[in-house]
Amino acid sequence: MTSVNLLDEKRLARVQLVSELQYLLSAEIAGVRTAAYSLGESEEDSLTNYFQNMHSKEAKSCKLLRVAISTLGAEPTWEVGAFFAKATAIAERSDRWRLAERGREVVRTRVEALISEYSQSEIVPFLKEVRELHAAGD
Repeated sequence: MTSVNLLDEKRLARVQLVSELQYLLSAEIAGVRTAAYSLGESEEDSLTNYFQNMHSKEAKSCKLLRVAISTLGAEPTWEVGAFFAKATAIAERSDRWRLAERGREVVRTRVEALISEYSQSEIVPFLKEVRELHAAGD
């Protein structure tokens, strides 16, 4: 393999990594907005604490992903992922909670795959923190 091909492969890998991180960031922005929307509803119930916790963790996750993307020399997105529209179309907070839990698992799984695939990247510490924020049972 020539050095030009190796450079092209590295660039492609970086573009793919940044693209995946941008996708995750837009999903996390949607999570923050979904939690805020859910907290803005007047009902006070057992899920209020869950959505407060979700809001805090999703906001931390956004910050970590923004730093990771910036570390790679890219501009972080402000796009709100499709999750927000899907979640807010659900009237019952308990159903929205179930969707949020599935979303948390999807993010955790995708982050774990990135940690594995890019284990030597300088952004792995940020990804590990994001994974912890999305740990099951938390």
